[in-house]
Amino acid sequence: MKAKHPWFRSGGYKHFDVPVGKAFADKTADAKFVAAHSWLPLIKYIKRVKRYKPKHGKTVFKERPIMYASHRDACILRRYALRLTKLLDEHYVASNLSAAVIAYRKLGKANYDFSADAFRFARKNMPCVVLCFDITGFFDSLDHRILKDRLKRVLGVQELSPDWYAVIRAVTPV
Repeated sequence: MKAKHPWFRSGGYKHFDVPVGKAFADKTADAKFVAAHSWLPLIKYIKRVKRYKPKHGKTVFKERPIMYASHRDACILRRYALRLTKLLDEHYVASNLSAAVIAYRKLGKANYDFSADAFRFARKNMPCVVLCFDITGFFDSLDHRILKDRLKRVLGVQELSPDWYAVIRAVTPV
C-alpha cells in the first residue's frame, strides 16, 4: 500500500518541538495553515571533518555549518520540497536541460558516476579541458531576490502565494 504522504517521516532528533505525526502532515496540505504557521529558529552547529591533503602531506579540518529545522517546520518544508522538485524536473525537461542538471536530483547515479561520465566524454573528445572546483560558501552568497524570482517563474506566478512566501522566508533572508 502506498503511503498517503510519501515525503512524510517523523524526525528522531531533538529540537524545540516534538516529532509530528500524520495528523500534522495532513494539515500541511492547507495553504492557509502553512501561511499562518509560526516558524521556529534553525538549530545550527559546526561539523568538523578531518581530511588528509596528500599535496600538503598533512591532515586539515573542514568546517561545515549544519542547520536543521524543527519537526513541524521540516514537515512543511519536505512537502514543499517535493512539490518544487516535481516542478523543477518538468522545467528541466521542457527547457531541454534534464541531462545537464544533476545536482540535488534523484537520477539513480552517484557523483562518481557523473564524474566518470564526464571523464569518458573528455577522453573521447580530446583535446578537452575539464574544470573542477568547489565554491566555498556558494549558498551563502546567493542573491535571495533572484532565487525568489526564479521560484515565481517555476511556479508560473507573478507573485508568490502566502504559503509559498512563508516557506521561502523560512529558508532565506528575503
